[in-house]
Amino acid sequence: PRRGSAAGSGGSAEEEESSEAIHRVREWNSSLAEEAVRYATNVLGMSIRALSASPPADLADDDGSAGVLLGRLLPSVAAGLCLTPSNVPTLSGRTAASLFPLVTQCAMLLDKYVV
Repeated sequence: PRRGSAAGSGGSAEEEESSEAIHRVREWNSSLAEEAVRYATNVLGMSIRALSASPPADLADDDGSAGVLLGRLLPSVAAGLCLTPSNVPTLSGRTAASLFPLVTQCAMLLDKYVV
């Protein structure tokens, strides 16, 4: 018989457990990626609305420091996106395809106000 398989059984219990574990990890990775995309989509959408307002909302506090949008929300999205596993091409490609239009729109609006 081939190594790692029981004769005539189509696979050992160890292989089935391993396959099940891999399946659970893939589901977990996928759910984390979907949650990250939802969060980033919500924050970027809110940021686009805030930057599109006249005057733009919350770019800086009265003391000149970065406001909530630039000081906390957008850096949090950037940090979260950096944690997306790039070694899982399906997840990183799906994330990029979902968020690229929003990131581009937000960056273009920021470019108008940030020197």
